[in-house]
Amino acid sequence: MRMSAKNILLFANTEWYLYNFRSALMASAREAGWGVRCVSPPGLFGEQLRAAGFVWNALPFERDSRLGMLLSLWRSRSALRRLIAEAAPKHQSWPSSRT
Repeated sequence: MRMSAKNILLFANTEWYLYNFRSALMASAREAGWGVRCVSPPGLFGEQLRAAGFVWNALPFERDSRLGMLLSLWRSRSALRRLIAEAAPKHQSWPSSRT
């Protein structure tokens, strides 16, 4: 999915949190023209996020502790880089002022 020029990428340690506590924020951002993508571990509310029209990506990581979650994110860095690159605005190359 092509994101807009203005993008928000939300991370949470549960998809339940995104759905129950961030859906209104994500809907408002989307209505204001922002591209909205969310990332969390897999779970039942991920499909509800998709049904609500949000781009949701499941990224397995530990949620039992902050350290466990950080270690899992470190291990998942290539997938995170891909998601961030997909959400990043695509800029045109501008001509150099050098001649």
